[in-house]
Amino acid sequence: LSQPLYFLSNMTKNDDEVDSYTDDHQPTPSTASIEEEYIRLKLELAQTRAKTDTARLQARQLITKRDEIKYSLAASKAEAEEQDLILKETQESLKKLKEHLDRVETEKMKLWEAFERKNTYA
Repeated sequence: LSQPLYFLSNMTKNDDEVDSYTDDHQPTPSTASIEEEYIRLKLELAQTRAKTDTARLQARQLITKRDEIKYSLAASKAEAEEQDLILKETQESLKKLKEHLDRVETEKMKLWEAFERKNTYA
């Protein structure tokens, strides 16, 4: 990549500077080779941009997927909390019903015992 920069830097020098510099170092590149290098660099840039665009698209898709998962997780969490509350309320109601059933059973037994005593002595 240093060669193309060398070619471009030579384009700004006057002919004497270019000749003296190239006589000592490298031959002056032809216009065709400069154009070929320019085209190669343009193609490389286009490929790099395409890769970048693809990576950006993939990143956006991943972000969208992540956001969907976050929303789904939040909805599931809210539903689980609601179900947990319903479970606790149901357990509390069941506990109260059992206590009431115990009281009713106790009262039933008392009434049955009183009935038996009354019928035994009658």
